[in-house]
Amino acid sequence: MLKKTLLATTVSVLSACGGGSGGSADNPATPQNRPPSVELGQDITTEPLQPIELLAQHSDPDGDVLTFQWKQIEGPALNLQGIDSEQLTFETPQVVVDTRYAFQLTVTDPKGQKATDTVAVMVKYQPDNSQNQAPVLYLEKPFAVQEETQEVRLHARATDSDGSIANIYWQQVGGPPVTLSDPTSFNTTFTVPDVDEDELIQFDVKVTDNLGASANSGQVITVHANNGNQRPVVSLGDNLTVQEGTLLTVTANASDSDGTITEYSWAQLSGPEASLSNKDSAEAQLTVPAYQTGAANKIRISVQVVDDQRGRSVSSVDLTIVPKNGSFSSLRYRDPEMQRCVEDLRDFHHWSAITDVVTLECPIRYEISTTMDLAAFPNLRNMIIRSPKLSDFNANYTPDIEQLTLYLSALSHVDLKPLADLQSLRIQKLAQLQSVDLSYNSALTHLDIRESKLPALDLTNTTALEAVEIRSTELATLQLADMPSLQRLVLTQNQLSELNLTKMPALTALAVNGNQLTELDLSELTALTTFSASDNQLTALTFAEGLPLKYLMLDKNPISTLNLRPFVELEQLLASDTKLKALDFSHNEKLTTLLVEKMPSLTQLTGDVTQLHSLDISYSSVTSVDFAALNNLEILGASGMGLKQFDASKHPKLQQLMLADNQLSTLDISANPDLVVLDVKGNQLKTLDLTHNPETFELTANDNQLENVTLPEGSRLSYLSLANNHLKNVDVVKAINVYEVELNNNPLTSLDIGELLQLRALDISNTPISDFELAVSSGFWCLVAENHQFSTAMQDKVAEFAAQSGHLFSTRPRGELNVADFCHQQSQ
Repeated sequence: MLKKTLLATTVSVLSACGGGSGGSADNPATPQNRPPSVELGQDITTEPLQPIELLAQHSDPDGDVLTFQWKQIEGPALNLQGIDSEQLTFETPQVVVDTRYAFQLTVTDPKGQKATDTVAVMVKYQPDNSQNQAPVLYLEKPFAVQEETQEVRLHARATDSDGSIANIYWQQVGGPPVTLSDPTSFNTTFTVPDVDEDELIQFDVKVTDNLGASANSGQVITVHANNGNQRPVVSLGDNLTVQEGTLLTVTANASDSDGTITEYSWAQLSGPEASLSNKDSAEAQLTVPAYQTGAANKIRISVQVVDDQRGRSVSSVDLTIVPKNGSFSSLRYRDPEMQRCVEDLRDFHHWSAITDVVTLECPIRYEISTTMDLAAFPNLRNMIIRSPKLSDFNANYTPDIEQLTLYLSALSHVDLKPLADLQSLRIQKLAQLQSVDLSYNSALTHLDIRESKLPALDLTNTTALEAVEIRSTELATLQLADMPSLQRLVLTQNQLSELNLTKMPALTALAVNGNQLTELDLSELTALTTFSASDNQLTALTFAEGLPLKYLMLDKNPISTLNLRPFVELEQLLASDTKLKALDFSHNEKLTTLLVEKMPSLTQLTGDVTQLHSLDISYSSVTSVDFAALNNLEILGASGMGLKQFDASKHPKLQQLMLADNQLSTLDISANPDLVVLDVKGNQLKTLDLTHNPETFELTANDNQLENVTLPEGSRLSYLSLANNHLKNVDVVKAINVYEVELNNNPLTSLDIGELLQLRALDISNTPISDFELAVSSGFWCLVAENHQFSTAMQDKVAEFAAQSGHLFSTRPRGELNVADFCHQQSQ
């Protein structure tokens, strides 16, 4: 038996006699205690079931007797011996993936001086070739072709749970001879022969894995002759889940519309051998083979029926084998964390048999490393695994999965070829993800991948997709096919520089925000109603004729021309921060929202602005708009336009009003009771009265000349910015729901925040306030006070506040950030 030991040498250091200064014989100097040292040496790599001895090399300069304390700091818990001695021993466990264990030793001298060191033991997974799992082979069910068919394509798939597929071979075993294009390929073809009557062409297919284990399956193709006969119809019903050892009767339901059934012929096509009897009757019997842990545990049987005109039809059924009684006690787990998850869920859901398990959701607290154990659950259809330790995901274990979620795992490649029935796939936070193979998932309808690496993805074979969302990845290459059912395509915050959009006649919503696209051809998207492409490099767009587009978002693109005339259904246009010089919406009678701020090049708007409910032309060069005529407005942005006056009473429906960076000296908003957002920063206002605006949620009025601000009783304000004004007093307590307050750079003489139970962050930098009551809400966590003038008592209060867990006190300048963003930045 291999023995891994970390050797050590015990070193005793004794005090030397005589010599040196530092004390006489009569008055010896008290020696200063010196700390011990410890060394655990190099990390170890070993195998399962090996004894390990970790022996420390340690010393103490003062010759003191040391105490020892070992602690495991990484890896699943082990049975450790000698945790309070200089030697730690244990046996390495069986592992299903390479597993790292780490240990820390602390040595302590009698005066409390300590030294620590760590060492790691890597246990390598060792596959047992004698226990090699055979591969699993998947073939199409028996099918029929007409004799005039020129070519038949045959497809096979194979997986191997503990290795790889070495080869495949197709061999014809029945029927008129045909020549395969490549009998060693997973995808091969043959030319259909001429036949006088219906014939069966039969193949035996064999796959072999890298260790020599093999699996066989049969494929049957019926060739129908062109003789006018109506073929018989036969069905074996739905696939079944059956217990091992069961004597099973399978019935062929057959009929013939223009004759009678004359023959029945049963056969087993794949799986562990089952003894078929009554193979020439309508009812066959078989004994279900024993369940085998780790194997596919599926068999396929078929029946051929022949009518009185020699017409033939074939049907098949798949049988999934489960342990006797389907008991949980029959399971043998390879991953103890998966066992813990299943047992907890069994108690919670009151599962009585493994056939009860249809949905399995393992939260992140279960550090699952492999899904191998899930092969035992024949009815499992929905699987959700959240484990950063998951590194072994083989879809062969769970080929019947219909819904799959993988969250926060260590997987770099996800091969889903065995999941022929997969309908929904969600992948999130797979930081190492390099590829996802969906080449055989033709049933997939919903795909959601986000916050993962994934540089490329091929969706050319997933033509049944209805919704696709790929967000915040490194996706640079995306291959698409014609997708007749796709309705929603979201590809935001990726790295796409080009996108080939094929025929998608049902697509109504497309979002490609936050990529690197320079041009986009949408001419094949005839049903599109919503298109969002903000934050790209778009200079050219091509749309389909007669497009029913309602919502168009093009913010942050260098596009300089945009023809809106074809979009007669257009309701909303967002094109801020672009290079448009003019916009003509005179043919867009349904347009109600036009947001085109931060566009100094925009000088001309053509169209009836009175139809608009939302208009933002802030920081543009448009001068032709008569704001007084826009009495239907609910949102108005007119910041940075040099306005010296503004009559808000003309806009009684206003909910959001942005008038920042103008030259306003007065503003009356008493006629705007529904106002929710008000931004008037950077003006010359001296007073601001919100008495009639109890619904206002955000108020930004910094950088004015404000001497008085009146807030309503019971104000709904959550954000209040009054920085850089002339305020000596602000009755902030009226804003009983406020979260964030900015009062910096004001000559404040007092401050009362005692009743602000929702307050989270406060900035009072550069104010003369020396003291105020700091005992506010339990949620108050951030105080900013650059160049403060706090009294000594106040400084003590602040120090006590800052010492509490999760609290922050900062004296740094906030800059352009709002107080909440600044606080979160400083807390990182």
